[in-house]
This record gives sequence, C-alpha cells and structure tokens, in this order.
Amino acid sequence: MCPIVWDNGKYQIIGGSYAELYGYYKRTDQTWYFPNLINAITDY
Repeated sequence: MCPIVWDNGKYQIIGGSYAELYGYYKRTDQTWYFPNLINAITDY
C-alpha cells in the first residue's frame, strides 16, 4: 500500500482554528515544511 499525503497548501493557524491544515509542501521554494514527517511517512 502506498502512503498518500494530502496537501492543500494551508499551514498557518488563523483565528485559532486548526481545521483543514494540510500544508506540507512549500510551493514557492519547492521544499517541505516538515521534511522529517514526510520521511517518516514514506519510509514506513
């Protein structure tokens, strides 16, 4: 089974709401916000 990481580009907490924060990939720099998390997901 392949892991799937959903990324909607939202990573900042605005107004105290954590709902729908699935931003893992920083599109402007072409880098990951949380590379250790991505490595853990794809390694196992």
